[in-house]
Amino acid sequence: MGYRSLRRSVRWALGALMLTPGLAPAAMVEPDGSDTRTGAHALRGSFIAAIDRPGDHDWYSMRGSDSGEPAFEIVDISVLRAGPGCTASRPLFVVLRNPEGRWIRTYSVSRERADVLVSGLPGRYYLEIRAADSSCSTLFYGLAIISQTVRLAQDINQAIHFAQTFLASDVSLCRITHNERVRVAGRIRAFQRRRRSLRSRAARRRYAGYVRAELPNLKRARAKERRECAKDLMSR
Repeated sequence: MGYRSLRRSVRWALGALMLTPGLAPAAMVEPDGSDTRTGAHALRGSFIAAIDRPGDHDWYSMRGSDSGEPAFEIVDISVLRAGPGCTASRPLFVVLRNPEGRWIRTYSVSRERADVLVSGLPGRYYLEIRAADSSCSTLFYGLAIISQTVRLAQDINQAIHFAQTFLASDVSLCRITHNERVRVAGRIRAFQRRRRSLRSRAARRRYAGYVRAELPNLKRARAKERRECAKDLMSR
């Protein structure tokens, strides 16, 4: 199932729950999200939650990808029902924060939906959800995680298998492994540049950890490149 089809299915299911006769909203709503980042609830699957009082903030957390396996997560957020006094066209704010709790981006959710893109880096990221104003302090919203994982290492292995099976060419394998080594080295350089630009000591330590985690991947990529390109030289 494609991303758009999956998103439509999740939103239809959540909406159907809200409209089911005789089903009390409290029976299907998740327990109130934590009001602080330190107690943020881990975000999993899909569910319905509520902003149920003025000043209510719901905090959720979710993990980024493992280093060396770039990925991102899409969190689909929909306003399912708002109180009669809520007239705002975008009644819900969603703040995305990094592992240190610093602001990354604020999304304003319309009465339809918004997609929050969570970083493809390791660490725990946070969503802070609150009403746009006090008149919208009673509303129900739905959340659904829709993974969009990009596993480059797996793609590289599949490409190598294809070359071995169909191309039978050491030149192709040399080129594939070379590109993989260049990709990993570029990722390390990007982490190093980002680290130098940061003021937060905690963030700099986090990016230094990303670099350390990638160094073994670079070592393996270099060894694989040397091995495959040596075969190319021997075959000439």
